[in-house]
Amino acid sequence: MKRFLILFFATVLVSCSSELDMNKAVTCAESYLNAIKAGDLKTADTFYSNMYNDTESKEKRMEKMQKLMDGMGKIESFTLTDSVKKKSGDDRIIELTYKVKHTRLATIEKYTIMKDEGNYKIVSQMVENDK
Repeated sequence: MKRFLILFFATVLVSCSSELDMNKAVTCAESYLNAIKAGDLKTADTFYSNMYNDTESKEKRMEKMQKLMDGMGKIESFTLTDSVKKKSGDDRIIELTYKVKHTRLATIEKYTIMKDEGNYKIVSQMVENDK
């Protein structure tokens, strides 16, 4: 019985330690958005995961970020509208949805955040017009 309890508590500790911290995920996404708001694409780029970096070069991504900023205008404000913890395969992720007001239009922006080498990073992002 004593052995079972030790195994049980060890399992609970491991499960809890792999749980993602919602506040840290929000900090990651909002730090990214604040960097974009300030026009600091170099800092914004640091919030992407290594996995994201494998899909396209930093230069290409920064070029896309600049085109988006030019088309939508600068960020005026953003509000977190939804947050969900999920499991994707073996990975734990947090999906955050923001309503973002730019100078030219409003968007709904969804960010998928996970731990990458111990840090919270963006692994995917979707931007669409707010209808």
